[in-house]
Amino acid sequence: MAYHPFGLIPRGELEPLNALQDQYRKDTNGHRIRLMAGVYKSELGEPFFLPAVKAARQRLFDDPNWNHEYPASHLGTKRFRSLCEALFFRKDCLLLQEGCIASMQCLGASGACHMGAVVLNLHYTPFRNGELGKLYIPEQTWGLGTELLPWYSSALASLDIDALIEAIECLPPRSVIVLQTAGNNPTGCDPSKSQWTAVAEVFARRDHLAFLDAAYPGFVTGDVELDCEPIRIFAEANVPIILAATFGKSFGLYGERVGILSFTLPSKGVASRVEDHMKLLARAETGAQPAFGAAIVEIILSDSELRRTWQDSVRQMAAELQKRRSLLKAELVTLQTPGRWDTITKQVGMFFFTGFTYDQVTRLREHHHVYLQDTGRMAISSVGYSTNSQLEQT
Repeated sequence: MAYHPFGLIPRGELEPLNALQDQYRKDTNGHRIRLMAGVYKSELGEPFFLPAVKAARQRLFDDPNWNHEYPASHLGTKRFRSLCEALFFRKDCLLLQEGCIASMQCLGASGACHMGAVVLNLHYTPFRNGELGKLYIPEQTWGLGTELLPWYSSALASLDIDALIEAIECLPPRSVIVLQTAGNNPTGCDPSKSQWTAVAEVFARRDHLAFLDAAYPGFVTGDVELDCEPIRIFAEANVPIILAATFGKSFGLYGERVGILSFTLPSKGVASRVEDHMKLLARAETGAQPAFGAAIVEIILSDSELRRTWQDSVRQMAAELQKRRSLLKAELVTLQTPGRWDTITKQVGMFFFTGFTYDQVTRLREHHHVYLQDTGRMAISSVGYSTNSQLEQT
């Protein structure tokens, strides 16, 4: 073969979830069931198109002034960013009122996590001074290779809050710790409000930085603002925050990749300087941010009627997830299926952490064509009434 500069490139080792998705696509069995992706589906297994999103999209289509020009800012529109900050931190947040939050639009929460990590690497004082060089994240997570903290206890079949707090207490001061704010992926186990307060107190005492991931607001209680309470608990405890949030789930805008990255800062002047570096980073990595999905979010959050319609849809999705949990648990109990099924309804959000072993998950996949993640995570959001009977019998 003639020389080519990429001719000897090795095959890439796919992240486990991507490899499973590829295996599912190649499975020709007509009764295969995919319970891997954290995507909300209707009871018939179809995409759910939120009415508010549909109306906002039509409003854009009907606007003669809508165009595809570059946006005025590399950070997303000022209105979009302000609406996001008010949603996640609340309008009465002192940091928001004093201009101490810097934000930029990003490509979903994944893009926000990436951009936040780049800013940390370049500008976080303990990293720059060589005092620290690690980032900590709960053990049950997205398969990322980093320093792990205890979260889920198999013995308790729930969050081990005592182990988590002890671990955070023992970390070097000014450590960076990643936590999900609601609907924990993959465990479905969240701290209570009082437990979040206790965690935030340790952060404040140890001068830790909270890198908060808000991917599923609204999918726990049905109330987006209530599910964002942990963010405000950390802010009120004067813990420095990096917030990575997405509108993919709560708006059903998965493919539009609409996210936001926010930093809480000690003054308006520091916030302005951080914003300057955000602009430099955005210019280098993405240029202009995608406008369409962000415009839909902006329209909905700024229109009281559409906002109420959106909030109703979020409540509907959260209630439907809880209903599916209850139905699945009831049928498994009726069938006298061996196992501890009370965890189905004790856990919250899009996922059920089954506790299945790797061998059990493999058997489900190879013998019954039921696809879960190797960790045993099941996407309740993908369990529809059409799959329930087959799933339970399996």
